[in-house]
Amino acid sequence: MAVFFYLFGDYYINWIRQQPGKRLEWIDCLKGWFTLTEDVSINTQVVFVLLGICPSHTVYGYFDYWGKGTLITVSSATAPSTLLTLMNCGTPSNDIYSLGCIAKGFSPSSHTFQWTDASGKALTDFVQYPAVQSGETYTGVSQLRVAKNVWENSKSFRCSVDHPGGAKTAVINKPEPLTVTLNPPRVREVFLDNQAVLECVITATDQNTVSGTNITWHINGDIQTAHIDLKPIESKGNLNSRVSTLTIDQTRWTNVNKVQCSAMKSGEDTPVIQDISEAPSVSVHILPEEDTKKDGDVTLVCLVVSPSLCDVYIMWKEDSGEYQEGVTSPPQKTKKGNYFVTSVFTTTKDKWDTNVLFTCAVKHAGSDNSTSPKEMSAGFALSCTDNFEDEFGSLWSTTSSFIILFLLSLTYSTVVMQKQLPLSLSP
Repeated sequence: MAVFFYLFGDYYINWIRQQPGKRLEWIDCLKGWFTLTEDVSINTQVVFVLLGICPSHTVYGYFDYWGKGTLITVSSATAPSTLLTLMNCGTPSNDIYSLGCIAKGFSPSSHTFQWTDASGKALTDFVQYPAVQSGETYTGVSQLRVAKNVWENSKSFRCSVDHPGGAKTAVINKPEPLTVTLNPPRVREVFLDNQAVLECVITATDQNTVSGTNITWHINGDIQTAHIDLKPIESKGNLNSRVSTLTIDQTRWTNVNKVQCSAMKSGEDTPVIQDISEAPSVSVHILPEEDTKKDGDVTLVCLVVSPSLCDVYIMWKEDSGEYQEGVTSPPQKTKKGNYFVTSVFTTTKDKWDTNVLFTCAVKHAGSDNSTSPKEMSAGFALSCTDNFEDEFGSLWSTTSSFIILFLLSLTYSTVVMQKQLPLSLSP
């Protein structure tokens, strides 16, 4: 017998036989009865020569070669153990948001990612990267690109991974916007308590967003760590808010140029800056006689203009008498970006006819107790600084109609307006 093959190393020979109607059996007596010769001239020819047979046996010989064979390992598939989601922070690049999905701990490597929006609509602008092996398991990554208009109109996104061992799904909820508001100190508290209390209010619909937000304070660029109080979270409807207060003494407050409240959320820094503005300008006006002299009364109006939104306290006095309050409107913004506040004071026609001097005095949050209020008497109506001369001229025509409507609404809105008006102080 001869065998032909290209490579031949170690070998092991055994013989078996099968008689008709019987099972296979080993033939031990044939061990050592063969010799092996090689002929390398023709791809290694191996010749087995039988030297003899077992006594009393008729042998039918069959030759077979069993090679190394193929190793087959059978194991069950392992589904992903973890599905993580990622979302970009801050401003998107070219109005494109990026979302990520990471599947870990699966085997074998075959897997498929799918993305959908909150309504179940398939999103196809994504990339699936090849699986990376770590030990006996694999990790897969997919990245989704979301256009700005799709992002703004969607509340959540769903990432799914399909695997022979099972599927897994994760939901990415779009973070709700965080609103940050810095409230300046109330003038009354500054002068009564000799201290300024500033409020930084953060608001969001997600309570976890509010609780996980860190609030920091800066004054004139320097970070503040003392006299800060963080209030508990308050919930009203679907909104959650939290207040951080910073208290500083009045002397220091008068030297403050800039206050900054920063709210840090998930790597984002959203600052709100409040600047101490220049002193407001003051002008006193009289409504037309047909609108003011009703039922024996005369109505005076004090108009205060400020280049920025700030808390002002407006007072009135007759001649050298005590200061008293009028009725003050909420701040209104002009077309030029300034703010104006009006205070209405009503006196009797008899006092007006006897040439009593009516004075409007204004204090703002940037002044201290030793600073006299800015005053303007009714005799100097429409008298104002050069910087605001044009502003007052255009404001008065606009404000007159506003004041008339304002007076008509006082009966119905007194309670509401008292909540909006700054607290007052008599110096």
